Amino acid sequence: MMDPKRKQRTLTFKIFGKDSVSGETVHEEEDAQEVEDVQEEENVQEEDDVQEVDDVQEVDDKQEEDDVWKVEDTHEDDVQEEDDVQEEDDVQEEDDVQEEDDVQEVKDAQEVEDVQEEDDVQEEDDVQEEDDVQEEDDVQDVEDAQEDAISHAFCQTNLSDLLQKYFNIVTGKGTVEDFSHPILHRCLSHVMKNAKTLCKKHVPSHYKLAMHTFGLLTSASTLAELDEMLLSCTVLFSSPCSSENVEKHFKNLQTMLTAFGVSTVNDSSIVAEDFEVLSKL
Repeated sequence: MMDPKRKQRTLTFKIFGKDSVSGETVHEEEDAQEVEDVQEEENVQEEDDVQEVDDVQEVDDKQEEDDVWKVEDTHEDDVQEEDDVQEEDDVQEEDDVQEEDDVQEVKDAQEVEDVQEEDDVQEEDDVQEEDDVQEEDDVQDVEDAQEDAISHAFCQTNLSDLLQKYFNIVTGKGTVEDFSHPILHRCLSHVMKNAKTLCKKHVPSHYKLAMHTFGLLTSASTLAELDEMLLSCTVLFSSPCSSENVEKHFKNLQTMLTAFGVSTVNDSSIVAEDFEVLSKL
């Protein structure tokens, strides 16, 4: 026998399992509907999930694009910054080059000015030297003309011929005609005046020694003495440096200068005179 409770449950199931109108079983339809609903919900959920994934992907893509744009913008900024730095470096380099060119131009201009100034100074010195030489030549021409005039006035011959006659006499070859002419003596003060000019011009650092040497030359009484003095003077004043030979001739001049003894004249009270001014007066 069937259990009464089980029988009741079966009847209840059967009662609820039949359609109220047709009396057909609707349990399978409800299950199918429920499956469809579940499936539809799953589909909706799946679509939502897909949509959500698409949205997330879209957000990610957009974020990635933004990041790419940001990176590109950053790169562009870096490139622009590098370009700006390069441009600044180029400008600075151009400024440095321009500054160097300006400095070099100033140096070149200064060098040209210095060279021009040196040339001008040299030209002035050359002109002054030429003027001095010309003045000396003019003075010498005047003196030669005066001496030649004196020679003609007192000896009835020119100066060159008279000097040749004097040379013949001092060398022992003088003739009667040579001795027939008077012996002209030049003033020693004028000789030393000319010596002073020459010594100041050619040996200013040894002026006193040169003047003493000229004085020694005027004291020679023979050609042999004069020749010895001239030889020692030439070696001493013409040698560019000291040597044994120079020392020898220097001592020779010292010996000849001291051979005359000490002068008794007190030269401390002597006042120098300007012969050129006196001659003009």
